[in-house]
Amino acid sequence: MRDLHSLLAPGESVWLVGDDLPSSARLSFDGILECVQMVLPADVTPPDPNEAVVPLSSENAVEMVALTDVAFPGFFRRGTCEMGDYYGVRSGGELIAMCGERLMLDGYAKISGLCTHPSHRGQGFAVGLI
Repeated sequence: MRDLHSLLAPGESVWLVGDDLPSSARLSFDGILECVQMVLPADVTPPDPNEAVVPLSSENAVEMVALTDVAFPGFFRRGTCEMGDYYGVRSGGELIAMCGERLMLDGYAKISGLCTHPSHRGQGFAVGLI
């Protein structure tokens, strides 16, 4: 908790996960957020990714924003892809599906920008990307 405190600015808030967190005189507890965390159980084998999966980078930012704007207007910006590794599926040269990681913690990844163009849905691209 001392290390966490050293990273925070005065008045800054963070959410911590767990039931038995140590107390700290320098940090205050404001409340509990009841939520559900999606995890992939160890006994589940994810499907093999689609062979058309390609890495994406900031060079692909314009088309990544265009694709996400179909499903989530305004939530994905040009610089978002610099926060983690992103991958996509192309058809005829066009980016038709994508997914990436926004945040990586030991054993956990926050999935970001998962979307499939409406005309290509139902073909398993999102599952393969995850």
